[in-house]
Amino acid sequence: MAEAVAVVAQLNRYGEALRNDVQDAACTLPSSNCVHYLLSEATARLGHPLASPVPPFVVTAEAAIQRAKNVARLVQGLLRSLDSVGSPSLHDQHGDQDHLEARRSHEEGVSMGTPAESALKRARLEKNLTLEEAVALLNSITGGTSDTSQLSAWESGRRRTGLRNRRGLCDLYDKPGELLFAHQDAHQGVARALHQAQGTLVTRWADLVEAMTSVVTGAREHLVVTGSRSREKGYLDAIETAVAQNPELVHTRVLYGPPRHRELAEHLTRLMELRDPAERRNGVRTLSIGIVDRGETLERFFVASEKQAVVPLPSLHSADGFDCGIVLNGEAAAGLVHHGREACAASRLLGTIRDVRDLPVRCR
Repeated sequence: MAEAVAVVAQLNRYGEALRNDVQDAACTLPSSNCVHYLLSEATARLGHPLASPVPPFVVTAEAAIQRAKNVARLVQGLLRSLDSVGSPSLHDQHGDQDHLEARRSHEEGVSMGTPAESALKRARLEKNLTLEEAVALLNSITGGTSDTSQLSAWESGRRRTGLRNRRGLCDLYDKPGELLFAHQDAHQGVARALHQAQGTLVTRWADLVEAMTSVVTGAREHLVVTGSRSREKGYLDAIETAVAQNPELVHTRVLYGPPRHRELAEHLTRLMELRDPAERRNGVRTLSIGIVDRGETLERFFVASEKQAVVPLPSLHSADGFDCGIVLNGEAAAGLVHHGREACAASRLLGTIRDVRDLPVRCR
């Protein structure tokens, strides 16, 4: 038993060091969406204490062995990702302690001011904060649930930081946003991705629903849906089928205010019946339903997977309704997945069927 627990601890340390190496390599070299998703999964799974989730809360040898197998598979994926992004692989060194020391030396060297380093990352290193420590302090300021994968993406410029987290990071580092986020606002990679984000316009309601349903059926890793007005039966049924048939699919729904239609409220209840939001698969929450209490927050509508997204648009035919839309692929779709997951992390999570059933339905 003690040996199994020790193996889990060693794999966790090695995995966390590998994750950091992949993050560094992905900052400066081209990498696929799969690498970014793997980094997100690694952040969610690694570093957690080995504990039983059920009474009497005693860790068995079988549980320790299963955790070791799961972390080992994740480490293998990180090793493949490290090779795919072409990083000078620290995993060739011997021993996880050497690996951690190399990582620490790397960060200290970067703090001296290399050209690729952003002001946002320098501000963190100047305060001698790890990613984990900085995220914890940021969340204590904003009340959000940002993670190390998001902070790393902000520091590298792969993702732009939202307004609330920008204000939080300015407070945390005591520096102006114009300095901290200059690399994001003028990042060539972001500008290139936006320039290449050409979409396909659909102008008929039937085509719009078909395109949205196609995004759902094609999702394998992530499916993000935002808005409180969905009611098309075939579309909602497709989401439920995807959740039921693909246990690995991470589904996120962000409501902006209570549901506008009874069909959506019933759909949310069925999702809760299919999956318990409190449960995790390989350490990852696979169902998250959040509600943004509107205030001044504007509602947004889209459905996005890791491959494709559809954004409904105001009608081109009349002054009422949203019966047109644009279909996006590649980096644009991945960006909307990130947008939705970050919005959900900042929302009020609905954790039980009772939470959903207690929502008022604001029928028009």
